[in-house]
Amino acid sequence: MSIPSNIIYKLKEKDESAFDYVYDKYNKLVYYIAYEILNDSQASEDVLQETFIKLMDNIDSYEDQGNFKQYLCKIAKNIALNEYQRRKAKNLIYDIPEDIAINDDHQSFELIITLDKYLEKEESQIVKFRILYDYSFKEISQEMNLSIGIVQSKYYNALKKLKNYFKGER
Repeated sequence: MSIPSNIIYKLKEKDESAFDYVYDKYNKLVYYIAYEILNDSQASEDVLQETFIKLMDNIDSYEDQGNFKQYLCKIAKNIALNEYQRRKAKNLIYDIPEDIAINDDHQSFELIITLDKYLEKEESQIVKFRILYDYSFKEISQEMNLSIGIVQSKYYNALKKLKNYFKGER
């Protein structure tokens, strides 16, 4: 599901309703990308805000190729990685988040914890992209530099593992 071209045009015209549409559609995705990198809810909120500011500052240079979501995710990822490096340099990285509430979406947070705990890192990431971020298998394969077949195989194997876990067959 991509953003209609008229929304991109309206964003370039600085239309507030177009911005609200894009923000409502992608704010959770941007937040989760930041949270996955930073493991800090306040810093992830900051990255969320900075991502949309940067988007609007640079929207005129965006050429609509049908990959708006990837474009926005790349901005978020880069900002979060920069923040991670800054925090690492200042020794501000914490292993356990102090504030575990993610925009009052506790089910999503619990899902992230479960995925990270019971799946291999790559499998967890693929399931997050597919379920939380609504990526297609093609988008996941591009993001992770894997073939679509490998992504699908790892996704379905991960689902099998989760199904067995929830059945109690660990």
